[in-house]
Amino acid sequence: MDITYVWTPHGWLYMAIVMDLFSRQIVGWAIADHMRTFLRVSALPMFLAKKTVAWITLLFR
Repeated sequence: MDITYVWTPHGWLYMAIVMDLFSRQIVGWAIADHMRTFLRVSALPMFLAKKTVAWITLLFR
């Protein structure tokens, strides 16, 4: 999971991205105007809904 941010006319936007390390595809993401734990946690349901293999291989850094 990685977090990046970008300046917009409305202020900073933060994006948490979940990448499948095997296929190198983006499998989940979330956007918010803050960088709190909720941003990272809200990207996980999209990942878990798409993932067909065991999600026990999930790696946090």
